[in-house]
Amino acid sequence: MGKVYKYLPMAYYKTIYDIDYEKYYQYGKRYILFDLDNTLATYDQAICSDEVLKLIEKVRSLGYTILIISNNTKERVDKFIEPINCLSVPRALKPLKKGFKKALKLLEITDVSEIMLVGDQIMTDVYGARKLEIDTILVKPLKKANENWYTKFNRAREQRLYKRIKKKYPHVYEELKELIN
Repeated sequence: MGKVYKYLPMAYYKTIYDIDYEKYYQYGKRYILFDLDNTLATYDQAICSDEVLKLIEKVRSLGYTILIISNNTKERVDKFIEPINCLSVPRALKPLKKGFKKALKLLEITDVSEIMLVGDQIMTDVYGARKLEIDTILVKPLKKANENWYTKFNRAREQRLYKRIKKKYPHVYEELKELIN
């Protein structure tokens, strides 16, 4: 699994609603890559909720540009983002760099210090974004019960990684604990 620090997010929050988007805007962030499944919606939620739509509108009103990056299908992503009206990268193949590079190209970003990713998985979202030096925010997964087999596989790998984080970075582990359980 490589060096543990590659898997550490910049920050962690219980939900997308707890993030202080104004603070990150003041720090120079201008773009947000949102993961879809278990970050913005559960796997069985096909359309964007009013609550998520209101959050996206609030975040946009601060000056952010939004892009949805997902390993899920184009059909799934397109249906979800229809009311949001934003750019997307479906089938991103996270944690590979390809999807992240496509997102940067779509957003016409050359300075990655202006972008952050919000996601629920260390193995795909955090690790993938960190490969391109994109800052990451980890949130607690919305609903693990109906995740795909490969996501469950990644969750098992995450548990082993959390043990390594606990050993090497106990202060970080203490803060991450409520997201793990």
